[in-house]
Amino acid sequence: MKINCKTSLSLFIAILCLLLPAPINGSMIGEGPYTTYATLGSTAGVSSKCLERKLRSSSHAIRIPTGFPIGSSVQHKAYVSANGVISFEKPIQCGDASPFPTNLTNVENGFIIAPYWSDSDIRSTGNVCYEVHDDISSSRLMRTVSDIIHKLTGTSYNGYWLMVAQWRNVHPFPHGASFLGQLNSDIQSFANKVNSYQAIIITDHVRSYALFTYRCNDIQWSGYMKNAIIGTNAGGGSLYNNYNTSNVTGVGCVNMPGSEFHNILYQLSSLRFSNSYQTKYQECSNYYYEDIAKYGSNDVLASQAQGLPPCPCSGQQAQLDGMWREIKTGSNCYDYKFPSSTNATQRCCYSTDSTGWGALKTAQSTDQYGTNMIVYHENAANVTDTGSDEYFRSICCSESDGVGLCSLYYARRPPNDCTGYTPSSW
Repeated sequence: MKINCKTSLSLFIAILCLLLPAPINGSMIGEGPYTTYATLGSTAGVSSKCLERKLRSSSHAIRIPTGFPIGSSVQHKAYVSANGVISFEKPIQCGDASPFPTNLTNVENGFIIAPYWSDSDIRSTGNVCYEVHDDISSSRLMRTVSDIIHKLTGTSYNGYWLMVAQWRNVHPFPHGASFLGQLNSDIQSFANKVNSYQAIIITDHVRSYALFTYRCNDIQWSGYMKNAIIGTNAGGGSLYNNYNTSNVTGVGCVNMPGSEFHNILYQLSSLRFSNSYQTKYQECSNYYYEDIAKYGSNDVLASQAQGLPPCPCSGQQAQLDGMWREIKTGSNCYDYKFPSSTNATQRCCYSTDSTGWGALKTAQSTDQYGTNMIVYHENAANVTDTGSDEYFRSICCSESDGVGLCSLYYARRPPNDCTGYTPSSW
C-alpha cells in the first residue's frame, strides 16, 4: 500500500504499525558520550551554508566528487532538509516521519540519514546549516570523528570527506504559520518548543558512517501526532535501522550524569561489499590523493584544462585535422599534437560502434579511453611519468568493478567537448 506523505497521519498510523516489520539489519556500531557539537565556521577554507527560511526547506545538491558508499551503492550528491534528514539522490521534504523501511511515496527505498526526522518549521526562527570538509590535514573535526570510529570499530580509519549538519533551535510546524495565533493554546505551546542536534556523515571511500550528536534537554519536542524517527535507511528495504527508544525527546540524556552529550554511530556502507570491491576502492582513492599531492587541487587542473583546445566534433574531422594524432591505430582516440605550457594535452575519443561510428564521447565514459585532459603529453620536455594517466584510468574506470569509481578519475582529468572547434587549415 502506497501512502502519500501529505495525507493526514491520523488516517494511517494504525495501518503503519501493522505493516512495518521490525529491523532486520541493524547498522548501529555504538553509542556513548564521544564528542560535542562542532563549531561551524572554525576551519580555515571551509564555509558554512544555511537553508532558506521556507516550509520544508532543503539544500541544493551537495556534490560528493569522490562518491559516498551507502548500502551497496555509491552516491554522488546529498541534501540536507529542515525536517531532520540527510538524503541522497533527492531531497526528502516530507515531514510526516515513518519508521524504516518506509512505504511513504517518494521516500521508500531511498538513502536516508535521520538524526531526528519530524515536521520542522524554520520560516521565522531557527537555523539549519552545514559545511563540507575534504582535507584531513586541516580539519580537526575530520580527525576527531575518524578517531571515534577507530575506537568503536577497532580498525584504523582516516576519513577523506565529511559533512556536518546542525539543526539549531528548530521549531515544529506550525510555528511559522500566519494563523498560529488563531490555534488553541496547546498547539501554540507545542509550536514554541525548540530542538537542537547534529549529524555528521563521513567516508574514506570504502567505509561510510553517520554520527548523531544530542545534548541533554536540547530536544524539547517530537511530532505532534507521533514520535520523531531516529535511524538510517540504506536503500532497498533491507538495510535499515530504527533507534530503539520509547522516550525520543530524552535521547540526549542517555549518558547523564557522565556527560551532557550523547552520540550514536552508524555504519552506512554495506558489510556485504566484497573484498575485491574494497580493494578496488582503496587503490583508486589512494591514487586520487597521490595525484592531488603531485599536481595540485581539482581547481588547479580544471583551470589548466580550460586552456586546452576543443575536440574535433567527429572522428572524421579528427582524422583530417593535421593538429591531431591518433594515439593507437584503431582506437579512434586522438591527442593534440603539441603540449600546453603545463605539458598537458587534450584527448578526444570517438565511438567505434557501427551504428554511431565517429560520435564524440562527451560523457564520462568507463571505456579504456575517454575524452578528457591528459596531464602529460608524451612529447613534453623532461617528462618521464607519461604513463600515469593511463594507470589512473585503468584502476578507476574498469567497467567490471561496478562501483562507480570513474568519477574520481574525471574529477582529476576534466572532460571536454567540441564547443568552439574550428577545423585546422594546417
